[in-house]
Amino acid sequence: MRGLVRLKETQRRFWPWEMIVRGMIHHVPRLRRAIVLCSVESMTQVHLLGNLLRRYPEFRELRLEVLLKRAHGIDLIEIPTTESTHGGWHFENFDDLSDAMLWLLRRLKDEGVEEDEIMIDFTGGFKVTSVVAASVTFNRKLKAQCVPTTADVHGGHEPIGYDCLLESSETPGL
Repeated sequence: MRGLVRLKETQRRFWPWEMIVRGMIHHVPRLRRAIVLCSVESMTQVHLLGNLLRRYPEFRELRLEVLLKRAHGIDLIEIPTTESTHGGWHFENFDDLSDAMLWLLRRLKDEGVEEDEIMIDFTGGFKVTSVVAASVTFNRKLKAQCVPTTADVHGGHEPIGYDCLLESSETPGL
């Protein structure tokens, strides 16, 4: 991974999935599983993310999955090793994204994953994806994070974590 970072810094090269990978690196060695929700457009490239991560020792044991939109509902599968064109999400569709995130959180709960073990990274999406990602964390033990896409913001590309609480402005004692 450091080689990719150096390549970008010295040759000003862009590499897809950069901010997501930077956000994941921050959580090594605690990171055990990564679930990606892809836009329709990025679905054709998700195999590149999986193939990239599988090349590095830090991520070899990582469970890599993608949350898919299917005609029959929602599905969770291992990130494929070859190109896939089906299952992406429209990142401007608030209801679909909300349904997907709530489905995923119920699934993780059914698997015994504790909320305080979940981090939702909403780096690299539209405003709607950010709103959905943050809102599903309101008043819960799970956290949200975003990786700044410009290095001069908040100390570089270090993830910024959010512990979102939703309170009414009418709540006494605030």
